[in-house]
Amino acid sequence: MGLLILKQIIKYVLMMLAGFLIVKRNILKAEDSRILSVLSVYLILPCAILHSFQMEATSENVQGLLFVFCAAVLNHLLMILLAVFLGRVLNLSGVEKASAVYSNAGNMILPLVLAVFGEEWVLYASANMSVQLIFLWTHGKHLICREQGIDWKKILFNINIAAILAGTFMFLGGIRIPETIKDTMGLVGSMLAPLGMISIGMVMGNVDLRKVLRNQRVYLVSVLRVVVFPLAVLSGIRLSGAAGLMPAAPTLLFICFIAATSAVSTSVMQMSQVYGEDAEYAGQVNILTTLLCLATMPAMAALYEMLFSV
Repeated sequence: MGLLILKQIIKYVLMMLAGFLIVKRNILKAEDSRILSVLSVYLILPCAILHSFQMEATSENVQGLLFVFCAAVLNHLLMILLAVFLGRVLNLSGVEKASAVYSNAGNMILPLVLAVFGEEWVLYASANMSVQLIFLWTHGKHLICREQGIDWKKILFNINIAAILAGTFMFLGGIRIPETIKDTMGLVGSMLAPLGMISIGMVMGNVDLRKVLRNQRVYLVSVLRVVVFPLAVLSGIRLSGAAGLMPAAPTLLFICFIAATSAVSTSVMQMSQVYGEDAEYAGQVNILTTLLCLATMPAMAALYEMLFSV
């Protein structure tokens, strides 16, 4: 398993390198990556989500969906509690806590699950991502902008949440998209990883990496995101005994776990920009965690495989 993920990570590195070189060779500018980000968020990711729900609703996969939903909720509650504790010990800011808790569970994880496990398992990665989106727009937003209350409009009208709700409705109702449209959505959704990684590479092409690497605080938050918090989630899985609850549990929990090992969610940087926080610092954490997780994700996957049979 760790080897399969390592191979996928190498592909991610090559995609990022392509974006980096495009900017360094002055073919495009770093800010042009915003176009790719918009395409990913508003077209490619919703297509990938809807396509993943186009499968038969058997009792087995409905049970799997509920299992992943519960596991994802418990994982996020654990990470939030850990952020509260470490926030006091390490004097973490709201942006730093959000960076430690919320991972890039979309651009990196959905394509990775597709490559490693196959199309039928992307359904569960989408379920895990839906839980994170809800926590991100409630707890995460509160950490960054310090506003009270829940903006349900932001949650329900988020295009990816809408895609998950629509996909779930069609999944449970046995509604099938016409084959030609479904295949088209699958092809569009397959662009998620390439465009996401190329976009990150383009951003890196216009960043002073030496400045990022000299910032010790960035290292602290990055290690929390890609090492400490994933190990906390892994410990929770181990101690709870949840991997023995059903035959598919080890694989379902692995999907939740690997999502917790990836880089910081790009939404943290975007929220920092919108609410007047230190977006540059948030961007530095995003870049360093992206670089670090290229090594830590395969290692975490191998550790999980040592503990559980996937």
